[in-house]
Amino acid sequence: MADLARLAVSNLVVMLMLVVGLGARPADIIGELRRPGRLGIGIAAIDIVVPLLTIAVAVLMPIPEAAAKLFVAFGICPAAPIAIRGLEKRGAGPIGLALVVVLLAGSVVTVPLWLWILEAAHAVPARSYAGDVAAMLAWKLLLPLAVGMALRSVAPKVADVAGRVLNVVFVATLLLALLVLLKQGISTLLGITVPVAVAALLILAGGVLVGRLAPPGDPPLRDAISTIAARSNPALALAVISQHDPSLDWGAGVAAYILFRTIALVPLERLLHPRRAPSAPSS
Repeated sequence: MADLARLAVSNLVVMLMLVVGLGARPADIIGELRRPGRLGIGIAAIDIVVPLLTIAVAVLMPIPEAAAKLFVAFGICPAAPIAIRGLEKRGAGPIGLALVVVLLAGSVVTVPLWLWILEAAHAVPARSYAGDVAAMLAWKLLLPLAVGMALRSVAPKVADVAGRVLNVVFVATLLLALLVLLKQGISTLLGITVPVAVAALLILAGGVLVGRLAPPGDPPLRDAISTIAARSNPALALAVISQHDPSLDWGAGVAAYILFRTIALVPLERLLHPRRAPSAPSS
């Protein structure tokens, strides 16, 4: 059962990308693409600053190699689409959606590139895996994203219905899979050392603070960067780390990190990144 749960989580990224594609409003994405400087700040913050911060923490902190690998996998796998919902409620939906779509599509290049850089720096033996990871991401990310966006363009009403149904299926499957792994995840979480906990907090706090790289006069962009940077993609991270190093059982570690992140981000975001409530419509 645990093996089936790990297989489900690592392959849920396909369904996830289809859901993202079905909900991707071309007008919103095109509107943000017409402002490349704004989008570029978000991409640089999440695809460059966050991985560098994560790698620095993983290298400098006295933590086990397995924990370091897990943190780095999360650090180089950006954009959990679940962040879009909260951003839409706070008026940052268009830039949040555009960032998630661009970051996930670009992961086909950026994730193998980061693996190659880490291997070149003798941090991990990754070069022999980079091509396999790129091929895996191409069909798990780009193909379902393209199918979803194509259906959205041709039949938006059908895409709306299909997106809602698939999203329910995705969430239910993810929850069931995580429940199966929960026992191991809680055991792993309770067994973490102080240095591992401190390293995780530093990485999460850095993700929240990285939004301040955006101009102060652009709160939606700041909110989008902080929210997305602090929520790397667990399904993608598990798929990548399992492809990169299949010798270990990563399911419990991923479940433990998701639990830790969910708990830790509540006080961290309130302390480091207070959000503005959406302004009420004028009467």
